[in-house]
Formats: sequence, structure tokens, C-alpha cells
Amino acid sequence: PLLISFIEKMGIEEDLEDVFNHEGYIYSTSDILLSAITGITVGVDRLYHLNAIRDDAALTKALGLDQLPEESNLRRQLTQASSKEVERMRQVISKKLARANQTEETVEIGLDIDSAVATVYGKQEGAEVGYNPKKRGRPSYSIKTAFIANNGDCVNLRLDGGKSHSKKGFKEFFQRTLSLLPSNYKVVFVRLDKGYFGENTFQYLEEEGIRYVAASKNTQPLRKKAASLSDKEWEEIEKKSLYFTEIEYSYKTWKDKRRMIIKKSLSPNPNYDE
Repeated sequence: PLLISFIEKMGIEEDLEDVFNHEGYIYSTSDILLSAITGITVGVDRLYHLNAIRDDAALTKALGLDQLPEESNLRRQLTQASSKEVERMRQVISKKLARANQTEETVEIGLDIDSAVATVYGKQEGAEVGYNPKKRGRPSYSIKTAFIANNGDCVNLRLDGGKSHSKKGFKEFFQRTLSLLPSNYKVVFVRLDKGYFGENTFQYLEEEGIRYVAASKNTQPLRKKAASLSDKEWEEIEKKSLYFTEIEYSYKTWKDKRRMIIKKSLSPNPNYDE
């Protein structure tokens, strides 16, 4: 399969081999992790379902195994992973990024930094009842991710309990992300989802001289401000349906105003004649 060829070309198998201590295991670390990666690629969305492809002829041949590892092997490795082993996994990602861009020239990139809530069921270590708009009252994890905007490569991710807020610890997460990038990569802009929306985040990026754009929280005061604007202050993008405007705006707790772009979308009028 193409994926296995890519993994071999990038030397990822060798890098993974020393991530976990696999003394006493039938399968090596790379066998276990590559089996999981392959499973995810073919559509497996839960660890337990990896057992359904253990004897797949094409996959076992591609990985050079008689049989893929049981789901319990992977679960046990992940459960017993130490902080040092997790750090070694991060270094594999960093090494792969450096290898993919072997040049002394400065490469200007953007970063997409997102946050997500993952609902869990049963007793899951570290899960907490916190902000969970889809399943209120259910335990969840807060997930922070950082991707290179230019090509979608994952640079960093962090899993916290559901009570953790994205804005808290942004500076630490961002600096950690920078440390994982190849030395010739220069971050020139950042795109943030609304979980990171806040003046502390913006002030830090401004002090670092990094351009940014962030999705805003749709608050009642902001909606009121948008509604107060006259028609001539809106630029029509799509006839009778999509408008944009630009304002200087400050939330109550902010020290400074910042440029905000507001989109107004109207439902199509069936009686409107093109």
C-alpha cells in the first residue's frame, strides 16, 4: 500500500522503534504503532475494532507480519507510556518535519491552532465534567492541536481534562509548538479558533510580532453593535445575501480596540427576481 511505502521512505519505522519500552512484548513498538496507523487509515475509529483487521491478508503482508497485534497490545502500551516516552513520540514528529524539508533556506509558514471537546463514556482517566456544548454534563477531554497551515502537517497536540480552557496555557502550548518545528521554519501568521479568543492571547502574539486572525465569540453586545450599523457600512459580496463590514471593537475587559470583520448572511428571498 502507498501509506506503507511512504512510511518506509520517511524512515518513520526506525524512529518509532525506540519510542516505547517493548521488552517482553511479542511485537515491537513500530509493529504496534504502524498497525494502529494502518487501521485508522482504512477506517477503524475505535481501538477495539482493530481486532477486525488482524488477519487482513493485504495489511499483514504490507507490514511483514503473520498477524496484526491485538487491540489490547496497543492499549497496554499507551496506558503504560511514561512522560519520557510521550516526549520521544513528539520528537519523532519533529524529526519527520525536519526530514521533509531538508533545506537551509528559511521557510515561512502559518499555524492553525484549534481546540475541540471530546466526550467520553465510562470511567476514563483524566476526563472531567466541564464545557461540553453537545453533551452537557458528560465527562470530556479538551484537545489542543497545532497544524502547519501550508500543508496540514500536525506539529503538536495536547489532551487536558474537560475543565481546562483553551485560552489558559496558550503561551506554553504555542512555545512548545515552536520548539517542535525545524530550525529553519519561521511562523509568520497564526489562525485561531474561538476557543483561544481573548486579549491575553492577542497581546502575546502582538508582542512576538506574529500576525493573527481569530474566530470571534458571537456575543450579545457584538450582535447589538452589528445591528446598529447602517446599510451603507456593509459591503455586499453576494447580491442580497452576503455582506461584510469592518469595525474597531473592544470587549468590556479589553484595554485596546482591535480590528474586527463581521459577516452578515441573509436567507435567500424566493420572491427576489435576479
